[in-house]
Amino acid sequence: MTTKKQKNEKLSPEEQGEAEHRALALALASGKEATVMEFYSPKCRLCNSLLNLVMEIESKNSDWLNIVMADAENEKWLPELLHYDIRYVPCFVLLDKHGRALAKTGVPTSRMHIVAGLSHLIKMKQPQKNKQKVEL
Repeated sequence: MTTKKQKNEKLSPEEQGEAEHRALALALASGKEATVMEFYSPKCRLCNSLLNLVMEIESKNSDWLNIVMADAENEKWLPELLHYDIRYVPCFVLLDKHGRALAKTGVPTSRMHIVAGLSHLIKMKQPQKNKQKVEL
């Protein structure tokens, strides 16, 4: 006898990892200027406290930026954890539109420190909306 998944039932770690990987593939295929990967742990209070802020940042910058979540405890992300040298969470990695890593946030010391690091990453790739030449 098979049972259908309830809408409120959590995904298995494998399903969650696959969904997150699909989100990364879609983000990179979108052609947007940048993608930020957030490596997090579901058990991390600091990571959980950033969720609304990260969603707001993505919403305000959706014309040029994607943000993708990656559960650092999920073994499906092991190649990326090794590749980007992720040793702590939360950790944000800035990717260009070709998927190349440009920078990542440092070891988290406080929520304010993480927010400042994320802000710095975003400003690195944020397009100049009103570029004006200054002629002297």
